[in-house]
Amino acid sequence: MASETIRKPSSKLRRQNQVISVRCTLEEKVAHRRTAVRLGFRGLSAWIKDLIDSHDHISLRLRCVMAGHLGQIGARLGELAETDISDDTRIEVQGIAAQVAQLQRVVIRGTHHVGESDS
Repeated sequence: MASETIRKPSSKLRRQNQVISVRCTLEEKVAHRRTAVRLGFRGLSAWIKDLIDSHDHISLRLRCVMAGHLGQIGARLGELAETDISDDTRIEVQGIAAQVAQLQRVVIRGTHHVGESDS
């Protein structure tokens, strides 16, 4: 039995009603769609719009991914600082954790609209 895709009903009030076309092979389209989903987007359009809207800066979604990784690194450093290590090493690890947290805050700025729908 084939699975059916359920789509939202079309809205006459929809503001995004213009289309930009890009030609590619079927293989390229499938690969791009996989990349979009892997990066956490609902679809190819959302990923492409995020890239376009980034205006030659790191895309907003990528900033969220980076911030998440930095948070995980910070948490691991915090756990390491609680282990049986010398005081000098603990101070160094805590300093690195503080720098990671500061970098995470910088990366997070401006990401409040990340991954918003392409609907």
